[in-house]
Amino acid sequence: MKSILKTVFVVVWTLVFVQCNKPAGTVVSQNNDSVIGNESEALVNFVEKTSNYVNSDYMPALIGVDDIEGVTGVLVIDIRDTSDYINGHINGAVNKKVSELYNYLLTEVDASAFTKIVIAGYDGMSEGYIVSLFRIIGFGNIYALKYGMSSCSVDLAKNYWLKNISGKFQDKLETKYQVLEGQNAYPKIVTGKNSTFEIAKARVNSLLSDSMDVVVSIDEVVANPEKYVVIAYVDSAVYAIGHIPGAINFETRKSLISTAKLKQLPVDKSLVLYCYSGQTSLQAIAYLRLLGYNAYNIAYGSNAFMYSLMKSNDAIGRWFNPAEHIVNVSLVNGKLPFAEIKTDENNTISETNISEPKKTVPVKKVAKTSKGGGC
Repeated sequence: MKSILKTVFVVVWTLVFVQCNKPAGTVVSQNNDSVIGNESEALVNFVEKTSNYVNSDYMPALIGVDDIEGVTGVLVIDIRDTSDYINGHINGAVNKKVSELYNYLLTEVDASAFTKIVIAGYDGMSEGYIVSLFRIIGFGNIYALKYGMSSCSVDLAKNYWLKNISGKFQDKLETKYQVLEGQNAYPKIVTGKNSTFEIAKARVNSLLSDSMDVVVSIDEVVANPEKYVVIAYVDSAVYAIGHIPGAINFETRKSLISTAKLKQLPVDKSLVLYCYSGQTSLQAIAYLRLLGYNAYNIAYGSNAFMYSLMKSNDAIGRWFNPAEHIVNVSLVNGKLPFAEIKTDENNTISETNISEPKKTVPVKKVAKTSKGGGC
């Protein structure tokens, strides 16, 4: 019986894996070749020969709330605290802990049945980290909700995006080009698995089970420059306009390749990446952590320390625009998604499970401005 169940699982997982990966354009090979040597090096080879998500045009896999509201075939997974979920969530969203996601998507639901799987959190950053891990192992239909639930109302954004945008360090930026010298070995990781695909899955499961403490503030980085190797994960032209003193430039979707700059990264120091909003760099950090690097993200990216400069300089752009990026979404409250509300034996709906539209503060939507927001 066990062998039959195992066979069924392998078949189902293969179908899910191949179907989910179609939007990304590459089917990830589930090879059973023995891995000899450093598992991290084997993982690099595996990723670069298959999806290579972090260095592909599909990264970052972000989607706006406008693009999923009322759309069929979309599974929204809300990873916020249960109390926040109860107070207002996207209609139909299920509430899951990050540590539950691996088993949920691999064994509890038919992931291939959805056109899109959307991870919704508070601000779009943890969501990107999660999405990147699943993309690497073949889930080509998974996306991060852009700006997270902060994009749904001013009330939800006030303690996240609206609280953290700032220009407080933009007068301390430098334009000097910095480099990392030499080549380094990859970090050492040990899962005990015998194939690169199994190693990748084990690492994803482990990272999702660990603490999501992968974000640091700009204040911490500026106050303790000796603790971190800072990487500006932005276009080279934007890097030249101004960056955190001492920061190295790794270009988005180009640098984290074995033949580019990946081997320049030290394994004995903490890495700190930042992009424009923090949403893209965290997707890169997921890959680095998968390989064993001690990597962190600057919360809210450049928006946290050079916001005014981003707004005033069209060559930078990508600033968080509340008028454009916070939309009026009718949320529902309750412990369960609307579709899962159940009655008791007397056919009475439990008051705690009632989902009613929750009004949000209307925000006027305006035409998109040049390079506003983004990552």
